Amino acid sequence: MKRAAPAIRSAVLVFGLFAAAAFAHADDPLVAAMDAYKSGDYEKAAELASAVPADDPERLRAAYMLGEADLLLSKWVGAEKAFREVLEKKANSVPALVGLGRAQIGGGSPLDAIVTLEKATKIDAKDAGARRALGEARYANGDADKARADLEAAVKLDPKDPLASRSLVEVLIKTDKVDAAAKEAERIAKAIPEHPMGHFLHAYVLDRQGRDKDAIEEYEKAIAKDDKFLDAHKNLAILCVARNPSYGDKERTKKAMDHFERYFALGCKDQALKDAYEQIKAFLESQKPATGK
Repeated sequence: MKRAAPAIRSAVLVFGLFAAAAFAHADDPLVAAMDAYKSGDYEKAAELASAVPADDPERLRAAYMLGEADLLLSKWVGAEKAFREVLEKKANSVPALVGLGRAQIGGGSPLDAIVTLEKATKIDAKDAGARRALGEARYANGDADKARADLEAAVKLDPKDPLASRSLVEVLIKTDKVDAAAKEAERIAKAIPEHPMGHFLHAYVLDRQGRDKDAIEEYEKAIAKDDKFLDAHKNLAILCVARNPSYGDKERTKKAMDHFERYFALGCKDQALKDAYEQIKAFLESQKPATGK
């Protein structure tokens, strides 16, 4: 099934994947896989990349793409296998190590991820993606202080990386450093004003502060810049019902339902959230006045 391309991709393909496409034959499966990946059809991209034969000169690039696609599909075991295939031939490939580390985080093995990502940062201390992933692994392992240090380092290495900024803000919010989170949200908004992340993070902070009206406006600004920003739809929908007793604020309730529906239409399969949505929907239906006989 095709999924909507997320507003923020988890990584940029390396090894010259997209540049290589210009020199490949039109019927080369890797070209088709790259096209599918860029359009957001990650399942198709994974299928085509996995079909590239082991003896094909493009196999390593295909394996890396397969790993990235599987990460976006939350197929942690498949992603780990794909990145390990790359590392068998290129043991010091930082992008593959980062991919492996992210797969290990997703698969619930943050300690293994830390080992993998520490290796990546030793190979290239200036790789912002490796430093960011290491911070995320450390936070997943319960070490908020080291996670914050790594994420702050990642932001310094790449001040315009929206993913590093987002991870840092999330750690700051979850450790009750709301003022610092607000400053980082403001900084990234100024650094990349055309990007939705600044609005999204500002909304996240405002939400945490209980400033619902302002948070809703900021989530809407993020969505206006990218209607496929899944988490903006999700957070906005949840906010509009979370502090809305018995869903008495009809305007907010309608807004919530609209954004829940858009979130699911974009391909999200969060069953718990779908169940909550259905419960709200059923409650609203039960409150409608009965029709006359």
